[in-house]
Amino acid sequence: MISHEDIKNLVGEWSLREDIIEKDYVIGWILWGIGSDPDVGPRWAFKGGTCIKKCYIETYRFSEDLDFTVLPGGPIKLKEISSILDRILKRVAEESGIDFSLAL
Repeated sequence: MISHEDIKNLVGEWSLREDIIEKDYVIGWILWGIGSDPDVGPRWAFKGGTCIKKCYIETYRFSEDLDFTVLPGGPIKLKEISSILDRILKRVAEESGIDFSLAL
């Protein structure tokens, strides 16, 4: 997990708010989880502004969403996608220490 001190250092380096840096960090871990999942990684095509930022131009923009196209053979039913995302978030939480639980 990224430390608060590391986030504060990046605030000065990137001239961004702490919450944006933290979101970018979490998005990076979620992408790792999706990309390394054998059932999803080869069947979802990452696209959009966050894709440009993460794959090509590091400080191009800081986005809060992830856009994908499901390729032929990939999951298309909401229940199946929800189950896959739950599995991926559990794995990311185990590896990163990020807490994805919701406080209601």
